[in-house]
Amino acid sequence: MSDSASAAKSSWIVGSAPDCDIVVSQPFVSGKHCRLSVGNGQYVLEDLGSTNGTFVNGQRLASKSPVQIKASDQVTLGPTLPMPWPVKKASGISSSSSSGSEHQPASASQSLTIGRDPQCEIHLDYPMISWHHARITPSGKQWMIEDLNSSNGTALNQIYNRIQRSVLQPSDEIYLGSYKILASRILKEQQLKQGEGAFERIRLGDRMVLGRDPASGYPLNAPTISWQHAAIERAPEGIYVEDLGSRNGTYVNGVRITGKTLVRPGQEIGLGSFRFHLLEDGQLAKREYVGNVTIEVSSVAVNAPTGERLLDSMSLTIFPSELVALMGPAGAGKTTFLKAINGYTPPAAGRVLFNGADLYQFYDRFCQQMSYVPQDDIVHPQLTVREALYFSAKLRTDLRNAEIEQRIDKVLNSLGIQDKKNAIIGSPERKVLSGGQRKRVNIAMELMVAAPVIFLDEPTSGLSSYDAENVIQVLKKLATEGNTIITTIHQPSLDIFKQFDSLIMITRDRGGRGALAYFGPAHPDSIEFFDPAGTQAVRSQSGKELSPEMLLSGLAKKTTSDWVASYEQSRYKQMFVTDRSGKVPSAASEATSGPVRKFGFGQWWTLVRRNFLLKVRDRAQGIILLAQAPLFALLLGGVFKVLQFPKTDWGTIASQAPPLEFLLVVAAIWFGCNNVARDIVGEWTVFQRERMVSLKLPSYVFSKLTVAAVLSLFQCLTLLGIVTLMCDLQGDFLRTLEILYLSSLVGSALGLCVSARASTTEAAIAMLPLILLPIITLSGGLTPLNGMSKPMQQVAKVVPSRWAYEANLLVEAAEPHGETADSPVKPVHGKFEKPKKPLDLADRSFPVEFGRTTYNDSLAILGGMLAFWVTTSLVFLRLRDIQ
Repeated sequence: MSDSASAAKSSWIVGSAPDCDIVVSQPFVSGKHCRLSVGNGQYVLEDLGSTNGTFVNGQRLASKSPVQIKASDQVTLGPTLPMPWPVKKASGISSSSSSGSEHQPASASQSLTIGRDPQCEIHLDYPMISWHHARITPSGKQWMIEDLNSSNGTALNQIYNRIQRSVLQPSDEIYLGSYKILASRILKEQQLKQGEGAFERIRLGDRMVLGRDPASGYPLNAPTISWQHAAIERAPEGIYVEDLGSRNGTYVNGVRITGKTLVRPGQEIGLGSFRFHLLEDGQLAKREYVGNVTIEVSSVAVNAPTGERLLDSMSLTIFPSELVALMGPAGAGKTTFLKAINGYTPPAAGRVLFNGADLYQFYDRFCQQMSYVPQDDIVHPQLTVREALYFSAKLRTDLRNAEIEQRIDKVLNSLGIQDKKNAIIGSPERKVLSGGQRKRVNIAMELMVAAPVIFLDEPTSGLSSYDAENVIQVLKKLATEGNTIITTIHQPSLDIFKQFDSLIMITRDRGGRGALAYFGPAHPDSIEFFDPAGTQAVRSQSGKELSPEMLLSGLAKKTTSDWVASYEQSRYKQMFVTDRSGKVPSAASEATSGPVRKFGFGQWWTLVRRNFLLKVRDRAQGIILLAQAPLFALLLGGVFKVLQFPKTDWGTIASQAPPLEFLLVVAAIWFGCNNVARDIVGEWTVFQRERMVSLKLPSYVFSKLTVAAVLSLFQCLTLLGIVTLMCDLQGDFLRTLEILYLSSLVGSALGLCVSARASTTEAAIAMLPLILLPIITLSGGLTPLNGMSKPMQQVAKVVPSRWAYEANLLVEAAEPHGETADSPVKPVHGKFEKPKKPLDLADRSFPVEFGRTTYNDSLAILGGMLAFWVTTSLVFLRLRDIQ
């Protein structure tokens, strides 16, 4: 801002948004943080609903409540950052703002050429950009922009406001055809290269190690890069690349490699968000995805699992740094389209291209370059914000703990929620963080890996207007930093809608298919397109602006086919679809490169720690799980008391011992099943997101089983210990514990299967009786096996309680009980002495056929059942992946 301009203004907007009068690029400064006004020598300050507040002499101002301040007051953005004043406070309105100095021309001879020519200072390799498109030159204390006879023209602030030569303000938006870029970004960086033609040459020696290690041959500072990620070396037969055990893999032409692989000229080496093309002269051309991802949707159509067509063929192209809104009436297919272009739902026809490469063909290569925030939370409500981000980073990267902590602070600062770092996240039902703060935590989870592409599904749904605006401001800031962002949104306010660069409108008639009705500039062009009559009426009334509500009301005035036809004939179709489309590569003949995921100890251990923390934090459920074993044991002890047999009466023994052993087995299996039945389905959105990126099914399932095993051990030990003391069981304690513990693990495996297939937690709980009832009925505890029909005896062979119950009776029957003729009962310390004679295993009064099955047989069979149900749970989860 010049001296004269500063003197002329009487009001300044202060914030981090590029169009503010005073731009303060700090992570905890809101897009439009506060307004400073001056008149008659008096200053007036108004906080504009900032996240971290505006403070005067240490006191936070109320939002949207202007107050008078003095030149001597200490004004800060947030509690500590001094607000940059546009004038010298001591002398009134006479001096210039320091905020504009970074955009002042550095020298009279400096100029910036924009175009596809690699020699241009602003090199933008996109199809609608001309070889030499435009030039920015200094003129005194301001900048001028001129069009260089480009094919698609240069415009300022609105796509049809074309210019030949004009004054350029730092707050202006420059349109190069349909490509939009901020003037402030060009003037600040003054060297910018984007697109496939933008690369950096790297000279390759005999051997070069790439990784986060600063001492490596070529350091790459990115979360998805391992400390020592890969090595490239020369050999007499050519150039070899070797993966050095990286977390996220090394790729040659999109295919993950193991060991050394020969790379030929023209082939591409991929590491995280970096790509290296081997040139003919043996050098490397380095490109980076961050700030440089173009998404092209080429004739994509989507079907339902039944084969019914949901979305007709759609084509469009989205460039880096664009914040794109995806709108449409309910049921039009917004989420369906979003999932088709982010890897969740393969399209029935067409292709999704990331920088010209097929997303689904090379999904394993691109999954770390995408972030997806679904409508439901992808965080565990029991964790703190820091813990959620820590575990997310541990699962998706191999960053060290110190690096993760630095990354957490950076991400939270950028989202304005640093003060919530150690707060419990909570849920909509048990609120701790506000809805807007919780949404920002969801976004923070994805920002931990610095993915350049972000997809969001209804990020403002259910939020207040204040929280919704804060979330969109965060997304706008991320877009200006180079991220490509697409988000579905339902009914945005005018202030929110103005933040979007482009709009995708999908419409659908009742019983019809979804179709693309519009893709082009968001405000005001989209409103003019859908409601031209309403636009004229509003503009005839001074002071009124076009409202986003006019979009859907205008959309309802025509059928889907009419809107599709109108868009086909529109200038927006030509500019935003035809002119933007690149050369779609032919389908590759090689097989699709699916994600490479094997069991990993590091991931398993991270999941185990998180699962234990979740169990501990859920106090209500934790108390129930820990208390049910001792309470049930006390109940059994009170019912059965001490097992006393004053005579050699096997009938009396058979009437008391078997029911007790039967209930011990049933309880053990029930404990195991109940412990985990809600675990998978209860965190399904979290599982889906982590699975789409890097989660390994064996690591996930065995982490659940590990926590269940520890809990089951406590429950079985408590149950058996109390019952043994109260009922004076004589069987081998460790052998009985072994059987009960193995039975409980089989129950846990069954519970995981239920949780893996159930659609809701309520459905999982409702399915438990279907498991428990056969376990009770077919165990032999109610009716002896030899009393069952032959078919039922065969069915009982696959019921774990049958083998556990029989093994427990074998252990107990191996020890003598009660009084015998040779050894009269003598009380010792209130208990009976152990008689010398064991039970007769051939006695037919017992409800099982002893002698046919040994204790070891039962252990082996239960172990086989455990392995079977664990494998089944893995299969169930894999099937849901495919679905």
